Amino acid sequence: MRIGIDCRYLREPPRGVGHYLINVLSHFAIEKEDELSEDSFYLYSPGPILYRPQGKKFVIRNSKFRIFGGRLPIPGTLWFYTKGKNLIAEDELDTFWAPCDILPLGLPHKIQTVVSVLDLTYLYFPETMANYNLLIHKLFFGPSLKIADYIITISNFTKQCLLEHFRIPSEKIITIYCGVDDKFRPYEKREVLTVLNRYSIHRPYILSVGTLEPKKNYLLLLKAYQAMKTDYDLIIIGKIGWKATVIFKMIDTLGLKERVKILGYVESDELPFFYNGAEVFVFPSLYEGFGLPLLEAMACGVPVICSNASSLFEVSSNAALHFNPYSMDELVFQIERLIGNNELKQTLRAKGFARAKEFSWEKTAKQIFAVLKGQSIDPAPISTV
Repeated sequence: MRIGIDCRYLREPPRGVGHYLINVLSHFAIEKEDELSEDSFYLYSPGPILYRPQGKKFVIRNSKFRIFGGRLPIPGTLWFYTKGKNLIAEDELDTFWAPCDILPLGLPHKIQTVVSVLDLTYLYFPETMANYNLLIHKLFFGPSLKIADYIITISNFTKQCLLEHFRIPSEKIITIYCGVDDKFRPYEKREVLTVLNRYSIHRPYILSVGTLEPKKNYLLLLKAYQAMKTDYDLIIIGKIGWKATVIFKMIDTLGLKERVKILGYVESDELPFFYNGAEVFVFPSLYEGFGLPLLEAMACGVPVICSNASSLFEVSSNAALHFNPYSMDELVFQIERLIGNNELKQTLRAKGFARAKEFSWEKTAKQIFAVLKGQSIDPAPISTV
């Protein structure tokens, strides 16, 4: 089988879609050769793929990069509707997988098309998206769902949202959960301190991880932190995103410059050490299609507090404390409650370790590969209590 994959998201440091794609491809790479020897993979991108798994083969054998940019950069979606679509037709694919929301329209009908829908931000929080991305979704998201043979969602929450907003046969939508990489685990204290010292972090801290953008709800977190009675610092890790300037202005307004550290993007191999060093992990997001940082924190043994919005309870279940993402008082209460209760911390750590073990990228990749091959799957159930 000839399988094509949209790999444009690996042209920049992986976050969100990039993490999802790079972890799935990594596990495609380590499947048994006799299971994959009959298949060829075509990886499409309008520019060089710069980010690949550290210490792993990037893809299985029988793979081919299809990169054709030209002198002037073309936005990824437009590239797929022009040069990319032509390359796909030339390669006579059997299946094409778009790992995030948008399929190229007008592909040959003989090609089976699969699209992953990671969230529905553009429907629920359009004001949190950059104008270009919002326009692309308004133009191409609905048609992509219509032409797709299969739609993969990463939570049942997102699946139900699709069924509510679009006329899609339920049997066409398959929920396949994300996993958590095995590098997210407890480390020796000396290893953790070595990394933290490089960033001049010497005090106990509360950690939050996610792109600096409105839907991550960092303004509420900053207000809650300012209202708390704690000696802990607050560290936020994430790429500078859409409308991030308001976050920095809020830090100045609240007088928190000495206590809040925005580290920006941190390489994925260093990220587990920040989780390990944290006293508490807080994920205040207004909306997520899954919420991968929750599992990463749990796998590292950090007690977790997260909002009860969208998919977050589905992912975290009873292994986290929850709060209303619009209530600063609830967030303050949960953080102060956890900080002052060692027994509760230990309980959440144990539940977090158990919860994280229910998710694996190996399972995710096997199920996606089966869908790309046109095979039925029986996803292993994930507990919800």
